[in-house]
Amino acid sequence: MISLDMVHSAIPEVPFRETEECLWSFNKDLWESPFPFMELPFRQKNMDEMRLLAESLRQPEMIVLLGIGGSSLGAQAIAEALLPPMASKHKRPMFLPLDNIDPAILKAAMERIGDRIEKTVFIVASKSGETSETLSQFMAFTEMVRRAGARGSVVVIAGRKAGTLREIAEREGYPLLPIPDDVPGRYSVLTPCGLFPSLLIGVDVREILHGAADMAIHIRSKHKEENLAIALASCLHHLTETRKVLVLMPYCERLGLFSSWLAQLFSESLGKRGRGFTPLKAKGVTDQHSLLQLLVDGPKDKSVLFFYVEDGDVSMGDPFPYAQGLKYLRGKGIRTLFFSELLGTRFSLWEASCPSLTIYIERLDAYAMGALLFLFEMVTVFIAHLIQVDPFTQEGVERGKLYTRVLLGKEGLEEEKTRMEGALKGGTSIRFP
Repeated sequence: MISLDMVHSAIPEVPFRETEECLWSFNKDLWESPFPFMELPFRQKNMDEMRLLAESLRQPEMIVLLGIGGSSLGAQAIAEALLPPMASKHKRPMFLPLDNIDPAILKAAMERIGDRIEKTVFIVASKSGETSETLSQFMAFTEMVRRAGARGSVVVIAGRKAGTLREIAEREGYPLLPIPDDVPGRYSVLTPCGLFPSLLIGVDVREILHGAADMAIHIRSKHKEENLAIALASCLHHLTETRKVLVLMPYCERLGLFSSWLAQLFSESLGKRGRGFTPLKAKGVTDQHSLLQLLVDGPKDKSVLFFYVEDGDVSMGDPFPYAQGLKYLRGKGIRTLFFSELLGTRFSLWEASCPSLTIYIERLDAYAMGALLFLFEMVTVFIAHLIQVDPFTQEGVERGKLYTRVLLGKEGLEEEKTRMEGALKGGTSIRFP
């Protein structure tokens, strides 16, 4: 079960109800002609294709995911939430997601793979098939495999349109899993981008799709007063109209990378034409000892979205019965302390006029994770409707990619090169030592 607590949101009743009504009308029309990502939970063909490919791979010891942004964050969020490193008693492949091109990290990853190349599966994921970072990673690891005289298994995940990555896959004979061309990368977690790596490391991806499908049915059928997506989108819209920083603060270690996935979803979908808000990632209880001072006593430009997972507990016992300073902790579990920390933080923010919302998750399993992912994709689309931006474009991202290619000497970009050279002249450099 997933529920929303609005008790500390400080949202006026009348504007909230008006926003709910607006979204309810939009929601009814939307399901008449749904966006393509909304149909992903119901596509059984994708699941069958991935399962057959997974069965054909020879018991890998390591899964290396080469990708960035939407091609990687979803799989990472699922893996961290459902298969945390210290929690598994079962042998499963090591998961090594590489979503950056820092040479030191890539070199360390190559050393870690070492002589396990033959038992390593490289998943190369890029929606466009032209992502420079992913292609450069792929080139470097292919060179490593060839120098070792080995044969690593490669699976390519890419869009259906022609692109460099698809060309390589077809030329080299690599298995190719498609990303639907009408599903943007940041909405691709329920395509092979998010699901195939998860399948290989032992996640029950059918349950992820089951949870997403049930959430889709809930959003499509529930009236506005009972509709979780409409209520959450309405709240977030009102909070971020004036407070342009939204702190994402899960009281759950396993939702750290989910916050990263959500930050990308919000930023790329909503940050357009001077609109949107800035997602700031934090972690409870850790960041009570760093960010809380700023939230309570700093600029009044922030609101907080908490997440709390209710499963699991550890007993503190009573190993120091003589210590009077521990009296208030005796007989309690760590879960009681954890929840008290959340409530204490919420109330301290409330006293400081910093509003918050809390998402409660009864149990963080594959079903709940699928529901959570689909919920926030829909919430993002709802907020985009309210602030009147297109949630599926990303001109700002594409501009950065363009200028990177200019600097690397890609042909056909002479005009952009001239513009960059003019802007970079006359800079001052300060050095140490």
